[in-house]
Amino acid sequence: MSKGLLANRKDGFTLIELMVALAIVGILAAIAIPVSRAYTLKAEYSSLSATMRYLMDGMETYYIENDSFYPKGTGGTVRVNRGVRRDIPELKYTFPAGHKHRFIIRSRNTTLRGRKYNYCYMYVYADFDRDRNGRNDIYLVSMYLLDSKPMEVGGVSYYRTIQQLE
Repeated sequence: MSKGLLANRKDGFTLIELMVALAIVGILAAIAIPVSRAYTLKAEYSSLSATMRYLMDGMETYYIENDSFYPKGTGGTVRVNRGVRRDIPELKYTFPAGHKHRFIIRSRNTTLRGRKYNYCYMYVYADFDRDRNGRNDIYLVSMYLLDSKPMEVGGVSYYRTIQQLE
């Protein structure tokens, strides 16, 4: 009797086989989606970190060539909004159109009581929430020089730092 049933069956899937296959695909998707989100977030942070380090290298080169941080002056500010293409030839960097983060670059280059102070701050408003606190991350990239040398606090030399702000 079972041979007769198999002989009459046409090629294709039964409803049970189809439901089992869909259940397996659903379980695999439920596992893969959170993992892919974590890798996407890690890739976005790595890309932003590389951009921040590249900009610090550009600042250092600009300082070596001009004896002050970009932008020159006592309180210069440059803003780069999200998604806007912006070329900054002084730092040898071009923000591509469609980039996801906002940058505010400030510098202070001054001489006070015979000492030369050079500060550079970059506030980076990220387009992701890496620490999962419900707000997009903000980073402070800073470079300090005192008389063209890194500042020292307690025997530790601070020159280039990247901090995540709360």
